[in-house]
Amino acid sequence: MKRKNIIIIGGGPSGSTAASFLTMAGHQVTLFEREKFPRPHVGESLIPFTYGIFDELGVLDKMKKRYNRKPGVKFSNSDGSASTVWYFDHVIKDPSSLSFHVERAGFDKMLLDRSGELGAVVVEETAVKSVDLDSADGKVKVTTLNRSGKKAEHEADFIIDASGQSTFLANKFKDKDNYDGLDRVALNGHWGNPTYDKELAEGCIDIFHLGGEKMGWIWAIPLSDVRLSVGVVMSSGYFKSQRKKFRGEPNMLDKIYLNELSESAAISSILKNAEKEAPAMAHGDYSYYTNTKFGNNFAIIGDAGAFLDPIFSSGIYVGMVSAKMVAEDLHQSIQNNGNHAESLEKVYRDIQGGYDLVEKLIRTFYDPDAISLPNLENVKNEEYEKFHTAYTIYHYLLAGDFFRNHKKYAKTVDILRNAKQLEKYKNLVKNKTAEVI
Repeated sequence: MKRKNIIIIGGGPSGSTAASFLTMAGHQVTLFEREKFPRPHVGESLIPFTYGIFDELGVLDKMKKRYNRKPGVKFSNSDGSASTVWYFDHVIKDPSSLSFHVERAGFDKMLLDRSGELGAVVVEETAVKSVDLDSADGKVKVTTLNRSGKKAEHEADFIIDASGQSTFLANKFKDKDNYDGLDRVALNGHWGNPTYDKELAEGCIDIFHLGGEKMGWIWAIPLSDVRLSVGVVMSSGYFKSQRKKFRGEPNMLDKIYLNELSESAAISSILKNAEKEAPAMAHGDYSYYTNTKFGNNFAIIGDAGAFLDPIFSSGIYVGMVSAKMVAEDLHQSIQNNGNHAESLEKVYRDIQGGYDLVEKLIRTFYDPDAISLPNLENVKNEEYEKFHTAYTIYHYLLAGDFFRNHKKYAKTVDILRNAKQLEKYKNLVKNKTAEVI
């Protein structure tokens, strides 16, 4: 077996997944992470299609012991007067129908520790400061700086950028753009002793749609029986107007956060007796991508290459599965003495198809003329059955099936953006197992 030296930037789920798969394939992997794990991070709700990757990485049993299970998703309007619930076991008939909610500090550390257990060299509190991809010998030259201020030079055959929203290589290439019309800001915090509704008590994530100028949503993620993660996502324009409104006041971000929660009757009811654990945290730069994602000696994965509004809890899965796809393809290309760029082009075609599909889903959610997820159950009798049948495929999308059939699913989402087309669509899905699956 041909063995190569590979450097990975970033120890989040994408980076640690790539490190684990490449190490299991026999390569020498060194991962540099600028922080010390565990560290807090947003993005706590996972989707069922991550289940298989956890099994392959050997952490599934730990996941089952540590984290609250997630059977589905509930979409509601802001006051809770209309809602619909999507249970994954309607279409997934195996244990993976129960996904997970995780506290990211411990979850990310678990994945990173697993990379070390498998044989990757994990170097924390060490930032990558420069990368040279153009040396005459084809090697990648990397300069790092640790917390003590010590610089070091490294050489590798290949480098993977999993630096998350730091977007290391995208910044180097000056190739980072925003998704038009999807710029968002999120504020989030944790609450103790909330009052759960039925679905939260079951483990479902609650998503409350915020229309109008907010163009956003509220999430409620039951991390445990007594601890709830609550976040507010809003358009950047609306957030700027709220910053202006509360300018000069102490704890401005916290006041914006609490004000938005107070305007939702549904979430206010859930939090009426709850205690907030700490001031709200803010997260911006919510929708971006880089056009250049791979070459013969580099690849960009996860949030380092693109980030989309997390309304469908897709981020960790997309990052981990793309990390696995890239790692497996790179290994085969190495064994075949292939051109890595040519080989990765095929992989990134499917990865990009997955991202394009998620983007289309997000735009459908915000489209005021599209079918409203919270209002679905207001459709009765024969009309309801048409909606229910058509939305079988939506169950698969919410579960994370973004890559295998992204072309067919994209057509489905186009139809779901127009309720009048459902009549034409009703024969496409024969039963609860869609023909396109």
